[in-house]
Amino acid sequence: MFRAWLRHREAKIVCAAVCVMLSVTIALADDSVPAAEAAGGDQALITLNFPEPVPLKVFAEYVAKRLDINILYDEQIESRKVTITAHTAVPASSLMGLLESALKMKGMALVDAEQPGWKRITTVANLIEITPGIGQGDGKANDKRGASVATRVFKLDHIDPARADLLIKPMLSTPGGNSFLIPAQRLLVVTDYAANLRRIVGLIDMADQPAEAIATEFVPAAHQQADKLAELATNLVRLKSDARNRQQGGDAKAAPSVQITHDPRTNQIILVGPPALVQDAAKIVRSLDVSLGLNTKMYHFNIVSPDRIDRLVKQLVGPVDEDRLYQAAIDEDGGYLVVSATAEVHEKIEALKRELDVAAAESQSPMRFYKLMNTAASDVLVTLSALEGNEAQVTEPYREDESSEYTDADRINERQYSRTNRPATLSRESKIPSLRDSASQGSLRNQNKSGEQSTASLSVRSDRALITADINTNSIIIVAKPDVQAMYEKLIKQLDQRRPQVLIEATIVTLDTSNDFSLGVELGKRTTIDGRDTLVFSSFGLTELNPTSGPVTLIPGVGFNGAILDNDIANVVIQALKTNSRARVVSAPRILVNDNATGSLESISEEPYLSVNASDTVSTTSFGGFVEAGTSIEVTPHISEGDHLTLAYRVALNSFTDQGADGIPPPRQTNSIESNVTVPDGHTVVVGGLNRSDLSNRIEGLPFLSDVPVLKHLFSNEVDEESQMTLFVFIRPVILRDDQFKDLKFVSRKPLEQAELPGDFPDSEPLSIE
Repeated sequence: MFRAWLRHREAKIVCAAVCVMLSVTIALADDSVPAAEAAGGDQALITLNFPEPVPLKVFAEYVAKRLDINILYDEQIESRKVTITAHTAVPASSLMGLLESALKMKGMALVDAEQPGWKRITTVANLIEITPGIGQGDGKANDKRGASVATRVFKLDHIDPARADLLIKPMLSTPGGNSFLIPAQRLLVVTDYAANLRRIVGLIDMADQPAEAIATEFVPAAHQQADKLAELATNLVRLKSDARNRQQGGDAKAAPSVQITHDPRTNQIILVGPPALVQDAAKIVRSLDVSLGLNTKMYHFNIVSPDRIDRLVKQLVGPVDEDRLYQAAIDEDGGYLVVSATAEVHEKIEALKRELDVAAAESQSPMRFYKLMNTAASDVLVTLSALEGNEAQVTEPYREDESSEYTDADRINERQYSRTNRPATLSRESKIPSLRDSASQGSLRNQNKSGEQSTASLSVRSDRALITADINTNSIIIVAKPDVQAMYEKLIKQLDQRRPQVLIEATIVTLDTSNDFSLGVELGKRTTIDGRDTLVFSSFGLTELNPTSGPVTLIPGVGFNGAILDNDIANVVIQALKTNSRARVVSAPRILVNDNATGSLESISEEPYLSVNASDTVSTTSFGGFVEAGTSIEVTPHISEGDHLTLAYRVALNSFTDQGADGIPPPRQTNSIESNVTVPDGHTVVVGGLNRSDLSNRIEGLPFLSDVPVLKHLFSNEVDEESQMTLFVFIRPVILRDDQFKDLKFVSRKPLEQAELPGDFPDSEPLSIE
């Protein structure tokens, strides 16, 4: 306790000593000031000799006493200290500014109190709360003391207020500095220390200046397209702007201040930006828009096509310089080529004209006739039409018995009876295509529907030629340029080749085997039961019974027939038959077919049937039509390399399985085979056997008794039927290549001899010579 009291006492003694020293120093200063003031008034010099650091409260009291002002402050100032070092004498008038600076350092300010003639020291949280008033006019701070607080209103004439506010934000004092906008009047209100406010005034004066004028200039593009020239000029202006920014230490990728666009209608370049930069960009545009020395000449070609010369020149110039050094327009009708190019390119065109535009033979005529020797003109035109990819306009004769809406294949198959009653497999809708079907169903359309007897002609118009097929003379007529004619000539020669023929021998073998057995027994007895005549019998259709008299009448049948007629015992009738049949039918038709053509063989049987039309009052019976059934073979040969043939064949067999009745067509069964095979020349293809087996066992007997073994034959009629039919088709193709048709004559000689027909040679008769 004693030690604590002693330390407390020592601290009080030290504080008292410090106060005494400060009082002495202030007294000495007070004693020296009057003498200085007497010598110079407000400009009197005083010497500040304060201990370091000096409490802010002590310095404020000294200034208030020297300047004779009243100051209010609270206890917050007691803990603040500052260091004042003055090696020379200072004017007494600077004490107020020095106090305000010291207060500013500690986040405080000296402001007018509410009571007139008094000042107060307060902490700075927001300077706008302690500002003495709002200054207007030019916005300059009138208070020369930099630490005083002021508020100024800036009337902005040119710069955007929001932009000006962002510009001064970094310069405001922290804490305390404040600014806000009044956008409607373009006003910016700033509150800060007077010294800082003067710097802000200078910054706003520099920023609030009229913007630089914007110039617009139109530069005609005389030698280039405006869009390409604008793109190139934009790149150059950007590169120059980037280089300038890089030298000044700015952003090298800043956007250029000159905007460049173009007007496609007038082919002009439009420059928008500051006048100096616009003039600089205009010089760049004019430097780029220079002539390449192109001269325009017109060339007339009599023989060669201008389009051909144009292609050759482009290949000589090259793709790099084609757009820059060569521009051409072609007049196909007049044979002119208009060229804008350099002198060197014109020399090349002159050389090509001398070499190529020379008189040629008749082969250079735009119209040619191609007489076809081995191929139909319509078939060749179909191929040319497919190559061109365009539709052909067709005109052909009209016949009264044919409808122009049907194709050739439909006309061949059309019958006088209803198409709905024909077998589906014989409908000619084969999957094996033919070239003629392509002509009738593909790109060719019938145009003659007026019924006039006109010459048939087919035509195809493409971008390169007009091609017409004359059916009467079997010729192809082509109107085209000479170089296009050469292409068609080679193509037609390749198509007009005699196709080898293929002799198709189709051997059809039908095997029919049947085994039938029948056994029937009928029993009958006439007796008297309880005085009544009673007749008991079994009937399976072997006899006819008289129900009144009782005797039976035998119905004779094929095979064994036996009867025992005894009224005392019974009447017994027996019929038995066993049938075996074997049949073999062979047919070997032949057909001669061109390579890649389709040949068909048909053997059709037709069965008529009746049609019944019934109504509420009457029903009528009329002829309904025919139903077809038979055998159809269709073959398309294609000769491959090495005397091999590719056969696309289709075999269809239709047969009636029963008889029709009551106006209903007879039922029909269809079997078909379709495939593609490759066989050597002269070899036979076995298509396969179409087999059909029928087994039937029918027993008609008395109940229970017909189930007893052995005895069942006495009380039943049993019929067993067994049949089997097999169809084989053998196809043998033989290639006939001889140009003089000797091979065809050879294979035809033997059938002619068998048929005892005269040969094709003329008869030799004696002639009288007088």
